[in-house]
Amino acid sequence: MAQTVKGKYLSYPADGWEEIVLAVYVDRRGWTYKVMPDLAGKYAPRYHKPESAPEVGWKACKAFTHRDNLEEAERDLKAWAMKKGMTAVVEEQ
Repeated sequence: MAQTVKGKYLSYPADGWEEIVLAVYVDRRGWTYKVMPDLAGKYAPRYHKPESAPEVGWKACKAFTHRDNLEEAERDLKAWAMKKGMTAVVEEQ
């Protein structure tokens, strides 16, 4: 069962700021995957290679459709991660 961890960005719904809980996964190569927003306000999974700098280098996963809401994108990533046998990770806060 996948664990969830707190993300590093905030959502601004109509009733004010709230922190979002995000799932983060790692594959056998050490690549990290999580859902992130794009500049157009849509959400999609992104990956990060371990040799890249921690705060930069996140690339869009071309296999996924960009979604209008975070929950749909999270479901897409979770289903894919489970299918691929990825493990959930906990990031240091």
